[in-house]
Amino acid sequence: MSKKNKTYTEEFKKTLVDFINNGKTMAEVSREYGVATSNLVGWKKLYSNISQDSEELITLIEYKKLKKALTIFAKN
Repeated sequence: MSKKNKTYTEEFKKTLVDFINNGKTMAEVSREYGVATSNLVGWKKLYSNISQDSEELITLIEYKKLKKALTIFAKN
């Protein structure tokens, strides 16, 4: 039998990351929602805020998009 990969919405992923950032352990979230801990680790990296400076927070996804845009504009 082959295992079917599950697809999760971005909203679902962000919600689970919020649970982790607000004190639940990855093990708890993994058990409660049936999601592999490895998925949670990756989602936490993507959706947790990173500090630009003392007043602005962005996610890793936003940072990568910004970096890509800057690369494109720098070539022109």
